[in-house]
Amino acid sequence: MRADDADGRVARLDLGVLAVTVMRQAVAPWTARFTRAPDAGVSETRRLSIGFNVVHVRGPGLSVLVDPGLDDPRSRWGRRYAASHPFTRFDATASETLEGLGEDPGAVTHVAITHAHLDHVVGATVDQASGLRPRFAHARHVLMRADRTRPRYDRDELGPDVAERLACLETSGLLDLLDGPAVLAPGVAMHPAPGESPGHAVVEIEGAAGTCIVLGDLAHHGDEIRDAALMPEGRDPAALWRSRMHWYARAADRGARVVLAHSARASFGRIERAPGGRFEWRDEVGA
Repeated sequence: MRADDADGRVARLDLGVLAVTVMRQAVAPWTARFTRAPDAGVSETRRLSIGFNVVHVRGPGLSVLVDPGLDDPRSRWGRRYAASHPFTRFDATASETLEGLGEDPGAVTHVAITHAHLDHVVGATVDQASGLRPRFAHARHVLMRADRTRPRYDRDELGPDVAERLACLETSGLLDLLDGPAVLAPGVAMHPAPGESPGHAVVEIEGAAGTCIVLGDLAHHGDEIRDAALMPEGRDPAALWRSRMHWYARAADRGARVVLAHSARASFGRIERAPGGRFEWRDEVGA
């Protein structure tokens, strides 16, 4: 396992025949209100620096992108996003980073969307003058059905962009909706983990040399692992608590490397059990 640049934009993990790469697309300040489940009436404001990370899995005949992430900042969408989020610093799109790593974006076989929030979806399409078109035109795009039939796009002023992009994937015949766990390809499985959204999912990658779990937004940063009751407002606290307890324990007991979608640096870490039924977060690459 290694970090590939000093700026924390890329980190890689070798699992044998499968190789996992975390790619940071952008970094930005984030101010959010957090509650502690189950007492949703108690809240606090936290200011953090977060990254926007996507994950690529390479294997024999396999090229999986976990979350297409953000769109090109030079696109119409990108310019609108920059106007409302002026402190976001973009590194590169998923396609640009893949090309820089010697991967062909056109060869992506699967795109696993952990949940239908803007920063995990809009990069699935190219925003051009004639309209939207799929960015990964040969890939099956996979999403839990609950995030399509019971969407929660309303937490962001640019939320309608999510619906437009999912509709583009549907009309192109590229979107598969799941009702439960599914094996996307040998060694790569998608599992429901609701709470952040109704259809939130995690992706588990199993290779001969170990396991990697991509948590999506099950936890945005290490504090949400150390204190599993700490949750951003607007989530389903009971569902999110159950999902966290299950996946934190699974990651700890399997000794899995873990990816957080919003760690400030592209990195892998580990979840470890701590006294009192709690968990600890250990970053292995990045801070």
